[in-house]
Amino acid sequence: MERSHVRYMLVGGGIASSGCAEAIRELDKSEPIMLVAQEISRPYDRAPLSKSYLRRETAKRELVAKQVDWYAANNIDLRTGRRVTQIDAGRSAVFLDNGDEVFYDTLLLAIGTLPKPIGLDGGLLPNTFYLKTIADADRLHHAIEISRSVGHNRACVVGAGLLGVEVAASLAMVGMQIDLIQAHATPWPKIAGELTGGFLSRRIRSTGARIHQGVRAIRLEGDGRVQRVVLSDGTTIPADFVVAAVGSVINRQLLSNTQIAAESAIMVDQRGQTNVPNIYAAGDCSAIFDPIFGKHRASTHWDHARQTGRICGINMAGGEARYDSVTHFTTELADLVVHVWGDGRFVHHRLMRGNALNDDGNFAEVGVSADGRIAQVIAIGRGHEHFRYRDLVRNRFDTTGLEEQCKDPARPIPE
Repeated sequence: MERSHVRYMLVGGGIASSGCAEAIRELDKSEPIMLVAQEISRPYDRAPLSKSYLRRETAKRELVAKQVDWYAANNIDLRTGRRVTQIDAGRSAVFLDNGDEVFYDTLLLAIGTLPKPIGLDGGLLPNTFYLKTIADADRLHHAIEISRSVGHNRACVVGAGLLGVEVAASLAMVGMQIDLIQAHATPWPKIAGELTGGFLSRRIRSTGARIHQGVRAIRLEGDGRVQRVVLSDGTTIPADFVVAAVGSVINRQLLSNTQIAAESAIMVDQRGQTNVPNIYAAGDCSAIFDPIFGKHRASTHWDHARQTGRICGINMAGGEARYDSVTHFTTELADLVVHVWGDGRFVHHRLMRGNALNDDGNFAEVGVSADGRIAQVIAIGRGHEHFRYRDLVRNRFDTTGLEEQCKDPARPIPE
């Protein structure tokens, strides 16, 4: 066991950690940084895992956030394949899984989330997969190859949120016969309205995937491995493997025996700081205070991870940065790009700008809260004035008396 001290301790191997390190080095060129990543890979972008990487369109080397020599050149002690097992906030120290004790001046927690277990009978059978890491994606590549080798080419995706839809579409695009199980009437139940959800369903089907709407998976069956998925309506679906995309949870074990405030995510202020002095959190594991909505909000998207990581890095190095952005993410469905600003949880009703019933995929859904103010915009297709949609959410634009103008694509977006 070794003891050491660093000015900056960064825990996590994703975009939030690398963004934090980059921001620190813009203000502090020399004080030592240690970055501990549980995976053997250096920090990388996870967003393509369910899309271009799963389809083998993106190589592993293209995912990395920084080239390996960047860390050494910037006096960053990169520890991959290592895990922080305990935080001793009272002594400003962390313990690594090899027994090392590292004291810090400031600590960043960018530990991401863990896939939520599927929680079904048979859910522990082999060939039940989750997708969070490069290793997970590589295991899926292997499962695809085995399925093809026996001539079945069939798989089942359980869950129709963002990840489930992306995985189902990608698997269908590489020639797999896909069944997507969604408990609700349409995909993206926490994000999109009924009309947009209906458009998404048609788009998913256009890839060749089959959708089972309004039913749940209740059991996985097989002789030593998954071979069938049993649904709540009695349907049985044959499958060579299952991908579970039923949500995510934070690693509460690491927070045990600390005073760090956490609900479904670690609570941080606009500066990214927790309730414990000198401890910050960024990325998927954090819920940052959003002044636009006046609430703590979590996000599991690339833009948010990088931005909150940079905010923490600036503040850890003595600067002053505050979160005041509109939450934004992009996703893709086959050849279609979707942009989302704001938060669907605050939406009371929705205005359609354009025709969601037309399969050309060029419309926007404007989500309005109960007080008439815009809380979210979903833009599907090309030709949208993205900066204006962003500003509608930022300013919580009041649609009172202007709803028809908001809906008419031939009229300018209100300002």
